[in-house]
Amino acid sequence: SELEKEGKDKSRVLLAKAEEQLNEQEDEIKKLNEIILNAKCHAIRDAQLMEKKEIQDELAEENKRLDEMMEIERLRALEQYEQRELDRQFKQVEGANIIKTQINDNEQRRILEDEKREQEKLAMLRYLEKLQREDITQLEKKKDSQKKIMQTSPRQTRKSGGRRMNDSDKRNSRRPR
Repeated sequence: SELEKEGKDKSRVLLAKAEEQLNEQEDEIKKLNEIILNAKCHAIRDAQLMEKKEIQDELAEENKRLDEMMEIERLRALEQYEQRELDRQFKQVEGANIIKTQINDNEQRRILEDEKREQEKLAMLRYLEKLQREDITQLEKKKDSQKKIMQTSPRQTRKSGGRRMNDSDKRNSRRPR
C-alpha cells in the first residue's frame, strides 16, 4: 500500500503534470489560434485595403480617361468653333468685297451715264446753236432780200402804175419768166 500510495502519488503528479502540460498546450493553442486569427484578420484587412486601392486606381484611371475624352471633345468643339468663325469672317470679307465691287461698278456706270448725258447735252447745245445760226443766217438773207426788194420797190411801183406789190406779186416776181 505504500507502493500503491506511492504509485498513486506518482500518478497524481504525472496527471497534474499532464494536466499542466495540457493546460499549457491549450494556452499555446489558444495563443496560436489567436495569432492565426490575427494573421487572418490582417490578411483580410490587407486584401480589403489592396482591393480598395485597386478600385481607387481603376476609378482614377476611368476619371483620367473620361477627362481625356472630355478634353478631346472640348478641343474638337473649339476647333469647330474657330473654323466656323473663320468661315464667317471669310464670308463677311467676301460679302464686303462684293458690295465694294458693286458700289464701284454702280459708280462707274453713273459716271459713264453722266458723261453720256453731258455729251448729249453738249451735242444738243451745238445743234441748237447750229439751228440758231441757220435761223440768223436765214433772217439775214431775208433782211437782205427785203432790202433789195425795198430798194427795187420804188422802181417797181413806177412800173406797176403806182400800185404796191402784194405777196402774190412778190412771189410771182421771183419766178423765172
